[in-house]
Amino acid sequence: MPDIDRVTSPEGVAGATYSALLLAGLLWLVLLICPLILGAVAISKIRRSGGRLYGLRLAFAEVLVAPLLILAVFSYVLAGLFREPLGLLDEAGLAFLIWCVLALVLGWSVWRAIRKPPAPSSLDMGTR
Repeated sequence: MPDIDRVTSPEGVAGATYSALLLAGLLWLVLLICPLILGAVAISKIRRSGGRLYGLRLAFAEVLVAPLLILAVFSYVLAGLFREPLGLLDEAGLAFLIWCVLALVLGWSVWRAIRKPPAPSSLDMGTR
């Protein structure tokens, strides 16, 4: 039988809250990493298919979801650090501008990298 005093005490509630936040954080990390791995696998299979498989744009979007979410948090932190010295915008506006620039640069560079035709492998040479 659980100890009611321990569960309702501030220390028990804080411990339960900490455990729930830790579990939610771990789940969030898993949900961010899975699309990266699955999207990268999809991109490699699509590129090696020789035009038989489609969905490169969807796989590209899947790979960029996690980094863009991380960039959103990072840009909000940067905006909080540089808001006072610049005095231009509030935190949310500056964070949005930083996120837009970083997202465009990241998206453009990743798209250029995956749009290159795949290099011929040694396995493809002997199939004809």
